[in-house]
Amino acid sequence: MGEIMDSPMDVSRRRFLGGAAGAGAMAAAAAALGVSSVVSAEGEGNGTTDGAASEGVFGALALPPVIRGARIGTLTFADMIALNTSTSSQLQYSPPGGFTSTGWLNAPLQLAVGSRLLRVDSYAVIGPAAVPITFNINQSGIGVSNNNLGTAVTPSALGLTQGTWIPPTPYTVLPGDRLYMETTSCNSVSRLWAGAIYQYYDANPQLNLLPAPIRVYDSRNGANPTNVVKGPLANNATRVIDCTLGGAVPVDAAAAMITLTLAGTSLAGFMSLWRNGIADPGTSSINWDHNGTNVAVTTVCAVDTNAKLIAKTGPNASADFIIDVIGFYA
Repeated sequence: MGEIMDSPMDVSRRRFLGGAAGAGAMAAAAAALGVSSVVSAEGEGNGTTDGAASEGVFGALALPPVIRGARIGTLTFADMIALNTSTSSQLQYSPPGGFTSTGWLNAPLQLAVGSRLLRVDSYAVIGPAAVPITFNINQSGIGVSNNNLGTAVTPSALGLTQGTWIPPTPYTVLPGDRLYMETTSCNSVSRLWAGAIYQYYDANPQLNLLPAPIRVYDSRNGANPTNVVKGPLANNATRVIDCTLGGAVPVDAAAAMITLTLAGTSLAGFMSLWRNGIADPGTSSINWDHNGTNVAVTTVCAVDTNAKLIAKTGPNASADFIIDVIGFYA
């Protein structure tokens, strides 16, 4: 792929693998595909143009939305491997990116074991013959030769066009997995695959700090947010906390970094936080030793796929509590 340079114009794939997603990174990833004009808000929208491929102007919806906390990878035409099982001859590449005979083109997604694939957007140039390009996301591995995870078709329209595949739930890469993108109808200069942008969560969740803390829960009557269950938590009771409120934590995140504050405590006791959907781990997140304590702690708590956690007090004690999200791991 060549040496990685310090220039902001360096848009090699290696620069984006593991890099935090954002509007700037997304625009640069598009530039890596040679279709940097996807950042334009001109055109008719829906990822197509109203003219010839040479116009190079995408619609406002062509650039994929940035998934909060995700990382970005790119595939370019140079990553494709040309396969042809019907003849013994090697496919001939014809610039600027067509193959002279039919066959399959495969490009591997660079994902570590434990990574979670969230979305793939494939880009193509449709020439005078407005024929769509189909692409598949496939998986091969131990005991599996070719398992199709999903298929998308770019619209049958002239110009630069986009197809999108989003798994029903994030696909977790298993040991021995090989994920790759395959396109089967890009065999002429009139239908030219340009590349793809894929978004994923790291195998080891990374901390994404919020610009400012967001309060997702306050048990005190009249305090914001008001659309939550109110009242102190007491005597071994549990309460489910939704950390998506206010856009604090995205669904499918692994954990939340929070500040837990207690107020109006009674007697001595403790409060425990843990991931929603699992058994009580029998641990403590914060403790107090007398009535009327006001105390806080910053901690990390795992959340379920809907970004929910559980709070519980110990026996014979009660407390109002507040949860402010500082960041999330994804």
